[in-house]
Amino acid sequence: ADLTALDSAKAAALAEAGSAAITSAYTTTSVANAVTYLNNSAQFPIEHAADRSDIGVSQTAAINAEIAKYQNWQTEYNALDPVANLTKLAKAYDKGNSLLLDLDGKAAQYDADSINALIDAVDDTSVYLDATAAEKADFGQSVETAANGLADAVYAAIDGLEVVSAVDTSAYESAVNTLNNLDPEAYDTTASITSAISAANSGVSGGTVGYSTATINVVSDSLNQGDVNDATTAILNALTASIKQYDVDANDSAVSQISANNGQYYTDTSKATYGTKMTFRSEDPKTAWFLELETPTTHKLLTYAGSGTKFETKVIGNITVKAVTRTNDNNCRITIARHYNNDEDKVPIEYLNYVASGTEFTLPTAPALVYYTFDGYYIGDTKITDASITVDEDTEILAKYNVNSDASCAINATDINNTAHNSTVEYNNKVELEGGSGTYGWVEETSANRFRPFYIGEDVGFFASESTTLKAVSRAQFEAYGFTVPCVNLRKSGVITNGTKTVFNGQLVAEDFDSIREYGILVGVPNPTGGVIPSESQLIIENTGGQGTYKVVRAK
Repeated sequence: ADLTALDSAKAAALAEAGSAAITSAYTTTSVANAVTYLNNSAQFPIEHAADRSDIGVSQTAAINAEIAKYQNWQTEYNALDPVANLTKLAKAYDKGNSLLLDLDGKAAQYDADSINALIDAVDDTSVYLDATAAEKADFGQSVETAANGLADAVYAAIDGLEVVSAVDTSAYESAVNTLNNLDPEAYDTTASITSAISAANSGVSGGTVGYSTATINVVSDSLNQGDVNDATTAILNALTASIKQYDVDANDSAVSQISANNGQYYTDTSKATYGTKMTFRSEDPKTAWFLELETPTTHKLLTYAGSGTKFETKVIGNITVKAVTRTNDNNCRITIARHYNNDEDKVPIEYLNYVASGTEFTLPTAPALVYYTFDGYYIGDTKITDASITVDEDTEILAKYNVNSDASCAINATDINNTAHNSTVEYNNKVELEGGSGTYGWVEETSANRFRPFYIGEDVGFFASESTTLKAVSRAQFEAYGFTVPCVNLRKSGVITNGTKTVFNGQLVAEDFDSIREYGILVGVPNPTGGVIPSESQLIIENTGGQGTYKVVRAK
């Protein structure tokens, strides 16, 4: 018999077993055992026959069977053990380690028991993360399972950081969390901040716990209410004294009134403290508002931000507000409104401005919307085919979008009484849910028994942008999840990638909103030379199924 094909099959199998694709994907031991298997005379008696001259053509079927075993050796062997993926463990370690190191020298925030529990959980990760490269190459699936268990233990220890005390520490915990995690765009690190840390530790600290290079102040297990209150007051006073002020430039003749709340606005210097809600008013209901924002990390160039007699924005950096109305020179109004073919009543304004008669207006690039196809710009029923138009009078342009025929969302909701309300609705259609008496808010199930905040309020109305599972919960249930609000809920689906720009659906979850609104949120864009236009930035979050009027906020 000719055994050439058999020899070739064996050589190919051994070459594959020794290839980088195999040795990098499977444990060293299981690959070595596979090579032993391929060289096993009991498994391949013809290939390993001592006297090949005694093998005749009558054994062709057996020869072909051995060839097939070599060619399908991974299935035949069936014992390759994939190398353990330690990514989850590494991420858990990074989070726990960073949190502990970041507490170095700061005000006491957690008790010793919960800090030590986290230190123990972080230290336990070293059994796998500190292994040599050779050892890690032989970690299989059983190690991955154990490593993921250690990662879960780290996350549980982080979630378990707390202050156990017989006195009320809730106000202190909130204040010290802000103090220990100062937003450099909101606060200056002043002598008051340093003094507040000392005052907090003098009043509530029960000693220190060492971790790596960090010395962590921990809350005493024998607190008295007076010391806690004094420490809280010291922190709040320091934060108030250290809050940053930013320029507010609205020196425009069309701005008739400026007011502020939830902060401080100084009319003599035209400055406002971080977080102040500024309200600008105009007498003209067709006023176009433009906003420029510059923070230490982001610079949004002057861009359209809304229309009407009132414009509101929070101070998170230096802001320039420009109100544009009709003048003798700029006497033609341009309006661009978004039009959905599956919702004739909802036509949000995307752009409004005034230009001189005869102006050549270049049509902007239409934003991509999830589950919609842009049909083009129209004036009335006439589609605009050129890149620009000549404006000689007031002109309303419709940006028409057609919903995709297969765009539907499964909305599975359970009210506070565990009554199911399930439906399938077309994308961007309004959904109205009633939670029932005792509902504090709604949570969204992201995976089995894992939830994130969706809305705060008994009844919720929103435009469907993806399939989702929602549950109405009481305040106690909501708080038991350990959510921190306000926060941004990022949709799981409907992400658009267009060149270097990524668009997400998202909504703000906070206590002071009576509805879910549309938000365009600029995230993580560095401060480039000359600034950036938000619509051209790298990362945008917008709820494309939002209300006709919307506000622009920033998320971190």
